[in-house]
Amino acid sequence: MFPDNPQKKHVVYTMPRVMIVKTHKGHYAKLIMENIYKDSPANPDRTNKPGYITFRYSIQMDGSTNLNIP
Repeated sequence: MFPDNPQKKHVVYTMPRVMIVKTHKGHYAKLIMENIYKDSPANPDRTNKPGYITFRYSIQMDGSTNLNIP
């Protein structure tokens, strides 16, 4: 993606990522992974430390599929 900038190689850019899961009890949950770097930098590069997941989630306990997250 950035061949002229070695600090930008192997950086995850496609955030946020959305995952929908169905629990074993039949409820639905929505997870929005917003960042995977420490301090959630807006423009990450290889100097940012990975492994710090920032996410939001919503669980529908009434069985519906309405998973709006404010």
